[in-house]
Amino acid sequence: MALRKSIPVSWKPEGLSEAPSMDLGFPGCMSSLQNLIPDPGSNGLWQCRPADVRLTNFTGFNTPGFISCLLVVGTRIYGMIASAANTGHDEPFVYDTASSAFIAITGATAANTPTSPATSGAWTPPVMCLVGGKILVAHPGFNQAGGYFFGVLDINNPAAPTWSAGTLTGAVTLPALPISIAQFSGRAYYAVENALVFSDTNNPINCTAGTQVLTLGTNQTITALVGMPLQNQVQGGIIQSLIAFVGDIIMYQVTGDAALSTLSLNQLNVATGTYSQLSVCATPIGICFISPEGVRFINSTAAVSEPLGNYGKGLARIFYNAVTPTRIVVAYAGDEIRVSLQNALVSGNPNQEYFYHMSGKRWSGPHTFPASLLQGLGSQFIKAPIDVTASLWQAVTIPNSTSGFVENGSQLQFGFETPLLPTTDDMSMHSVVEQTINLQISSTDNYSFFVYDELNNLLASTMVNIGAVPTIWGSFTWGAAPWAGTVEVYATYALDYPAPIVFKRAYFAGKGNSSPVFRLGSFDTRIEKLGYKLNYGAVGA
Repeated sequence: MALRKSIPVSWKPEGLSEAPSMDLGFPGCMSSLQNLIPDPGSNGLWQCRPADVRLTNFTGFNTPGFISCLLVVGTRIYGMIASAANTGHDEPFVYDTASSAFIAITGATAANTPTSPATSGAWTPPVMCLVGGKILVAHPGFNQAGGYFFGVLDINNPAAPTWSAGTLTGAVTLPALPISIAQFSGRAYYAVENALVFSDTNNPINCTAGTQVLTLGTNQTITALVGMPLQNQVQGGIIQSLIAFVGDIIMYQVTGDAALSTLSLNQLNVATGTYSQLSVCATPIGICFISPEGVRFINSTAAVSEPLGNYGKGLARIFYNAVTPTRIVVAYAGDEIRVSLQNALVSGNPNQEYFYHMSGKRWSGPHTFPASLLQGLGSQFIKAPIDVTASLWQAVTIPNSTSGFVENGSQLQFGFETPLLPTTDDMSMHSVVEQTINLQISSTDNYSFFVYDELNNLLASTMVNIGAVPTIWGSFTWGAAPWAGTVEVYATYALDYPAPIVFKRAYFAGKGNSSPVFRLGSFDTRIEKLGYKLNYGAVGA
């Protein structure tokens, strides 16, 4: 008997989208690309991300715990970590990646170190900033009443860094603990309530003149500071500027310098902002920040972009629904922007990480092993993972010949899901006639594939494997086995399900062990129109 009219559906994964069905997103949109990243040598081919590698677990520290801030400068990682060195307080640390060792710091006491922050819930994140030969630390745990407003890690002698804390000297008194600190024009700019206090040039802890204050035209508190290049519209070329985020609705731009009588403060003409310093990072195309509406950029002309990924083009709803917006962390390295947050849209409110691949303008994720802190370092990231306190890890953006796929003692797993398919103008139920998928797979692994209906009911599943092992010299009869064993090549595989699959619309999924071999490409499905309709859960009158 001839088949009814069938619908060919070809789907090439192009990136992550929140669209529930294929017609509401972009061609090739995917609902999940877990632990998968784009293959840089192909368009529409996906590979497994490599495992993060532990750098240190703070051996030698007295009961190390939660890391509250990080700053990467060259080969060194600076930060603050909760420990029993001064019980209940953070202590400063310096880890040198070149020697894989910590550098001893002198001067830290119970009086001049901040109390450790809570590890969950809304917070004002501590911030570290390098100005001259000093790393300044803004931290909500400093004892303001005792005269400690910020910390200073002097690294002018890299072999013997020293710690101290206090407040500004000179003509300006800080009225409160600074929320953030940034370097601009050789000065330290302190964000204090609704004002910016700026130090002398090349002397970040002194203010000679009482006029070294910029008061913003708002009664709201500054939440973040970031320096960025600005295109000079009059003379051409690039000049420096400083962006001050005031809550999530106002941004100001500082240009010029007081010594040159060119200091200027202007409000950007966009009513948006960000929640905290951790959700801001510099990229080659401008400053990336998480606004209430999603990911935005500020370019070199100080123009603020529309939210990235709205209306099925990527990710938007997860940012609206972050459990704790002040805990969102963002960093850039290589060709990636990584965002780590707690997602209220998923059962259990898990912490998740998502990657935005800038060249391809596409998202991937969710990625397992999310971070509480992230810093970019060349083509890699330095992270403090949420699930493993008192540890620093290295994450590369593209796997190489030395990459592993076992992370924190567990085999990495990839997974993918399509949106609902197909989208047709008929009201008929459908059935899968045949389906193939383009893959490169390991000869030692099995891969599982699934079909679900709109109500998330599992309709069918199947498996794919090469079914052979590499040939071992001397263990086979000449001519009776393939030379060099099974060749792991990109090929087309049939997905043969054990029974007919009937649905109105369905989504297709797969999972398996992550490996350097695996590649995910397009898949093709021939869907038959059936001669009846079925209303899920409908009740007649």
